[in-house]
Amino acid sequence: MRAHRFCNRCNTEVERETKLDYPYYCPQCDENLYSFETQDEQSDTSQGVVRLCAHNVEWWLDGGGHNLSETDEEHICSMLSQNFFAGELCSTTANGGEVYGWWKIQRIDIEL
Repeated sequence: MRAHRFCNRCNTEVERETKLDYPYYCPQCDENLYSFETQDEQSDTSQGVVRLCAHNVEWWLDGGGHNLSETDEEHICSMLSQNFFAGELCSTTANGGEVYGWWKIQRIDIEL
């Protein structure tokens, strides 16, 4: 059942979950979600995580529905090889426009 809410991570419309502890489910992320992990309206940014050069790289771009291009991934790999851990992005859309954003190495919290 559609919930008319969207996942904070991938901006996909979530479904109502039948499990007691989680009210929502994201089919794209394949995860159960709490209410604070969703939003009422679709975000105007695109977000994701991609594995590049032995790092999980978190990225986001202005404007919903945009994904990283091969050129973006090459740029990030080049910056990683120069020991950068974050940076700006300027991606080109299908119609030739420019979309700006950021990338960074994803922080992984380790519980001891």
